[in-house]
Amino acid sequence: MRIASRLLPAFVAVVAFGCAPGAEKKEGGGAANLLSGPYAISPAADGATVCWQTSAAETGAVRFRAAGNPEWTRIDGEKATRFHAVRVSGLKPGTTVEVEVLGAGGAKIGALSFRTYQPKDAAPFSFFVYGDTRGNPSMHSRIAAEMALAAERSGKYAFILNTGDLATFGSDEERTAVEFFIPAAPLLARMPLICVPGNHEMGSDLFGKYFPEQGVSRREGNPFDVCVDCGPVRVIGIDQYARKPFAGDRARWLEKKLAEAGDMWRIVAIHEPIYSSGSHGSAIAF
Repeated sequence: MRIASRLLPAFVAVVAFGCAPGAEKKEGGGAANLLSGPYAISPAADGATVCWQTSAAETGAVRFRAAGNPEWTRIDGEKATRFHAVRVSGLKPGTTVEVEVLGAGGAKIGALSFRTYQPKDAAPFSFFVYGDTRGNPSMHSRIAAEMALAAERSGKYAFILNTGDLATFGSDEERTAVEFFIPAAPLLARMPLICVPGNHEMGSDLFGKYFPEQGVSRREGNPFDVCVDCGPVRVIGIDQYARKPFAGDRARWLEKKLAEAGDMWRIVAIHEPIYSSGSHGSAIAF
């Protein structure tokens, strides 16, 4: 949470009632190495956005296919850049998607898979919730490996919900890679990531770069608030540290998203608990 917090040696797997290979070394070709990712964000019934960052600017690409399909679809980046975000779409609900990230010359530099979201009446699924990964990459690596193993064994985990504080210094790309993306790679290779910012992301433009499509326009609310539907579950993440106060448009946006959920399960995620008996105390107003 704040300055004294650390990742606890445990994780929480949350079960929803109703429906439902990490970073690789370069295989020759270009000059850039993979710094962060790949990982999938903004999951939906027809696809997700695949993100990754390289050590040097290059024109990257992704290719993807439904599991079992021998044919790949390739999407090339438009310009040379270090951070890449490519939308993979046009897929059917409930499809397991295989994705390869390509660097200069078409060299494969990473891979991941995810499952597009299914209708409300699909099979039950589970998801992971954890956060405060900063400051202890070895512990984070152990926990992420255990979660990845659990996901592989069950095949029922749909996404990761991270509650912020990815790294000690949210403006440091190298530390964020070391403390979050590298330890979490086995987990990020298997399911999409939904994230809310913590206080260690405050004042940094990196969170907006790592999560460019949180799904809320500035007109409706705050760009780091997020709303994602997965079958019978609606996940809403709130940025407690936004310059725009949680009132007016933002409050109306939350009321609307909660009301529209109907009979869906509603999960609202924030970094600091509203009520807490811990040393940091409660965060009733934000």
